[in-house]
Amino acid sequence: MYALLPVVGVVLLVMYAEKDTFAARLLSTKVFVGVGLISYSAYLWHQPLFAFARIRLIEHPSLTLMLSLSVAAIILAYLSYRYVEQPFRNKGQLSRSRIFIISILGISFFTCVGLAGHFYPKEFEKIWLSRQTLLTQNMYEVLSKPSNWSALDEDTQEKRSCIFNVTELNEELERKILECREQYDKGILIIGDSHAIDLFGSVDSRREHPFLIGVTQGGCRLHNNYDHCQYDRVVDFLNAHPATFRVVIYEQAGFYLLRERDGTKGSRSMFTERSIGERIDNVVVDEEHINLVLEFLYALSDTIKVNWFLPRAEPHIARSFILKNGCNYQYSYRPNLYETFEVLDTYIDNLVRERFEGRINTVSQNQMYNFDFPSDFMNCDTIYWTDGDHLSASGEEYFGKRLTSELLE
Repeated sequence: MYALLPVVGVVLLVMYAEKDTFAARLLSTKVFVGVGLISYSAYLWHQPLFAFARIRLIEHPSLTLMLSLSVAAIILAYLSYRYVEQPFRNKGQLSRSRIFIISILGISFFTCVGLAGHFYPKEFEKIWLSRQTLLTQNMYEVLSKPSNWSALDEDTQEKRSCIFNVTELNEELERKILECREQYDKGILIIGDSHAIDLFGSVDSRREHPFLIGVTQGGCRLHNNYDHCQYDRVVDFLNAHPATFRVVIYEQAGFYLLRERDGTKGSRSMFTERSIGERIDNVVVDEEHINLVLEFLYALSDTIKVNWFLPRAEPHIARSFILKNGCNYQYSYRPNLYETFEVLDTYIDNLVRERFEGRINTVSQNQMYNFDFPSDFMNCDTIYWTDGDHLSASGEEYFGKRLTSELLE
């Protein structure tokens, strides 16, 4: 949306800025003409500067740094315009055939670099690791461990009897579920987004439930319910076969149930773009998204018991920060982040009690897990989180031991 401003502005200039207008005279001054001459070089320079700053830094680049890089891009743009672009435009200095040869050599070089990286990634990884400190090497090994207990994509997962997690239902799977019902009596159904995949792994790791089904998919939440999501098909199946499961458990990422005070919808960037020590303020509950979830769960509760496993407070600590600081760092939540999720818990719990008493059961994940950082974040042998808000394979098993009958029965 922000890009529309300059685009519409340019369209209006092209359409209406004739030579005798103020806009045309202003844009004909040396300063603006100069900006126009170096604009393509500035465009080429700003992207690698911004990208490498984000890659290199542990935390999101500050506004001051981004403004400084913008100035640097303009300076570099002038230099490259003066000493690269202009000479290449001068036919007396560089002929077309010479430019062609230089281009072919440059393209060939970067193609070889790309192919080398594609076919020999492990070798490059070893070279990079050999240049790191022992602390970084140890942390890299910890962070490279498997990121999920058992909830794999449908196409790659080996379905173990009546314990499996899939991204979508089909007639074959539905028949399989009904066969499991005959074999094991009523089972447990887990639905939701990628956080529900974590929950499936945690329940599965306990090895206590022989009939456990997950219908989960990253990005699929009840307040968006895209066409490829399976919530409607799950409802149809449960309506047709209401005695298949004893409970349905729903879970989703919590930041999508939050928003900025100015109305901006919640996202990871609400937390990841803040420094580790920065206080989380101006984040409130998103009543609209919460109501959409509750309306769906209420309709679902006509045929089956519904448990909403309320969102967990996520640390949102970058892997680059962990690589630099190691396993003995006192990892903790940003100030007021945990309290923000407690407010979310309380709001949902009160709303359910007022409007959906007896139809939807809310279970606080934060109270059940009772997170205690830094011990519940990682140790020098393993990490319990992957990308800041998801659980690792070790984390699914570790926190799975804390699940109680309040959720599973």
